[in-house]
Parts: sequence; C-alpha cells; structure tokens
Amino acid sequence: MFLQLINIETRKLIKHPMLWLALAGLFGLIGCYFAARYAIMANSIQHEPVDTHGLELDLHVGLGLFGFINIIFCAAAAALISANDFPDRGVQVWLARGTPRGLLMAARLVVILFFGFVVVITAAFAILGFAALMRTLFLGGYSTQNLDWSQILPASLRIFWGTVPYMALTVLLAVVSRSPLFSTGGALVFRAVVENLLAHLVERFPYFTRLLPSQLAFVLEFYTFSLDRTARTMTPGSQFLSEPQAVLAIGAMLLFFGGLSIFIFSRQDWGG
Repeated sequence: MFLQLINIETRKLIKHPMLWLALAGLFGLIGCYFAARYAIMANSIQHEPVDTHGLELDLHVGLGLFGFINIIFCAAAAALISANDFPDRGVQVWLARGTPRGLLMAARLVVILFFGFVVVITAAFAILGFAALMRTLFLGGYSTQNLDWSQILPASLRIFWGTVPYMALTVLLAVVSRSPLFSTGGALVFRAVVENLLAHLVERFPYFTRLLPSQLAFVLEFYTFSLDRTARTMTPGSQFLSEPQAVLAIGAMLLFFGGLSIFIFSRQDWGG
C-alpha cells in the first residue's frame, strides 16, 4: 500500500499545473541571471581583460544562487503535496477508505523529498545549459576544462540536504494549520525573518545558532568549491559545525519535524 500511495501522490503532483509553472519560473530566473551576467561581462571585456574562468565557476555561483531562492520552490511544493487537499477536506476520501493516516503522511513526505532532489538536479543541469549558451552568445565559447563532473551529484546532494529542514517544517505547518498558503508563508517567514533574528544571538548562544537550518545549509553549500579541479581545500571555520555534523543535524530535524507531523495528523479530527 505504501508504494501505491507514493505512486498516486507522484501522479497527482505531475498533473498539477502549479508544478510546471514553478519549474518554468525557475528556468526563467536562471536564464535571466546568466543572460545579465554575461551581457555585463561582455561589455567589461571590451574595456579590459576579465578572467571568466569556466563552467565550474558558473555552476558554483548558480548553485549558490539556487540555494538562496530554492526555499520558495521547495516550500511551495512541500505545501502543495502535503496539504493541497486539506482546505476542501478532500483528505477525508483517503481516510474514509481506511488508509492509515501515518502511512499517508509518510508517503507524502517521501514524495516531497524525492521532488526536492529532482528540482536540485534539474537546476544544476539547467545552470550548466544556460551558462554554456550565454557564454557562447556573449563570449564566443565556453570551457569545461576545470569542471569536475564527478562532483556534480555530491554538490547537488549538499544543496538538496540543506533544503530538507525547510521542507519538513513546511509539512509540519501544513498539518497544524491545514492550509498550504499559511505553511508556505510560515516557512518563508522563518527563513527570511526568524532565522536572521536568531542569528544575532550568536555571541550569547554560539552553540544554538550553529544549529539554525541556514547555518547548516551554508556548511554544505561551502563544500561545493570541489566542483573546480583547481580549487584549494578549505574549511568554513570553527564557528560552524563540520560537514558530517551538519548532515546529522539536518537528519535529526527531518525525523523530528516529520515524526511530529505524522503524530499530529494521526490525531486530528477530520470528521464532519
């Protein structure tokens, strides 16, 4: 039954027009960014030589940009998958058929995580494609000499894992509020406002601020420098957790938020 639920939720997501609008918006942002980037660079080169590096720099910069804006797409997708049928009580159809509540929510969490990973992989190759296209149009060609292709998947996994706490939080807010809109907005407010306020407590609570999702995501994003074969090995500094610690901390958040979402959903009143 669990695999069947995953299949059904996946097909529901693929058929939803908001998914394709969101992906179109993502591609549009990436395309516009690299068009502007290389239009400016082409103009600068006319006046003095500029070291443009190769696609390894584009991918690194592009993933950094995506890491900044992906909360919008991932939170919206998480809310859409987990709570799209909450406002009109369509979820009651599942419950009336005897579908275990915990199993239903667990299946939706799996689909959310899988979709989040697919979005990151798609974004990575979209970045490479648009960067190569814009380099060719504005600079006359591109280079992949220093790009370590074997590091694209690990780098994408790091970016994806950095978004997991926000997706899990969105699911929890969706279950509590029963509103996709509120849960999406709540996750964005947490990232843009609450975390920034908490980050100012670094001097008083240095160990606490290390565990903020944005700080954990930064640790993982930092190590995408490995995309460049010529890059020197670096560390983010003692004020941050190590990469393994950040990975484990995010895993703990996923278990906590996901488990709490299943617990609350399993005890909610959906009668009437």
